[in-house]
Amino acid sequence: MEKNVDGQEIELKSIMQLEDQAHRDFQLGAWYGNELAEKMVTATNPMAKLCGEIVSNAMRKEIEGYGT
Repeated sequence: MEKNVDGQEIELKSIMQLEDQAHRDFQLGAWYGNELAEKMVTATNPMAKLCGEIVSNAMRKEIEGYGT
């Protein structure tokens, strides 16, 4: 455990843990009717991110293939 500036102990989390926590918080906000939270649920969806990365990599490889 680390300590913050006030001397309180805090738990350090990985980026993945923070992203998952943020996604859950946005889901809760969307459930309560917050429009911004509804948009952020989609933006922070881990499956959508993975799909976007796969498509981007495939397109990059395809474009690089035309240059040779």
